[in-house]
Amino acid sequence: MKLKKSPVILLLTLIMVLQGVVLGLTAFAGTNLPNVISYGVYSFDPNSNVETTTVAQGTVVSTGNTGAIYNEPPWPTLTGVPCSFSGNVGIGIKFATNVVPEAYWTANQACFHMYDASNNSVAINVIRIGTVYDGNNGNRNYIFIIPQCQLQPGSTYEIVIDSTLTSNNTQQAGKEQRVYFTTNALQGDMNDDNTVNIQDLLWMTQYMGEALTGESLRADFNKDGVVNILDLLKVKALLT
Repeated sequence: MKLKKSPVILLLTLIMVLQGVVLGLTAFAGTNLPNVISYGVYSFDPNSNVETTTVAQGTVVSTGNTGAIYNEPPWPTLTGVPCSFSGNVGIGIKFATNVVPEAYWTANQACFHMYDASNNSVAINVIRIGTVYDGNNGNRNYIFIIPQCQLQPGSTYEIVIDSTLTSNNTQQAGKEQRVYFTTNALQGDMNDDNTVNIQDLLWMTQYMGEALTGESLRADFNKDGVVNILDLLKVKALLT
């Protein structure tokens, strides 16, 4: 006797098959995506195809991502970023894949945006380095962000990368990625008003001769264990 399969069983079987196909395609699509894997401040040779010429200037933050593994942000904040950029120095973001091929470069450049702590847009240049973008370029996974204005000292900034960032394997990131960094504090700005002036000297005088505790530790500008005229002279030399 032949058993007939009910319409319900047939429907469930079809759904399971379709789910397997969809999941299989999703897994395949996510095996080599342009995920952010690290970022830092780098000096670089704009014409070099060798990664060893891209030199970190301080700490490089790692996200733990690969082309197949994605750790949801927020990722660690990059610290110690200069307030101004000159020469061949920039914020380098390294991706899991080649993100500088000719076919997608113009569109990829437009995927990067930078904002200050008040969510105001900051003008940037988005550049790639080397001379071979679709071939053997050791820097093909890097994109460099160069702020086009003086950044505020001791402030937090955000770089937003659109979900449409595309790598040479045609795969898009598929999600918005965000990188945060803080700039160096302004040397000599003792009262945190983002400028070095006579008010900073006056702020320091209140701690002269006192034990170094709390804020008075900051007033010991030359770190010799006491707040005195030598500290004032050091800051006076930085007056704007």
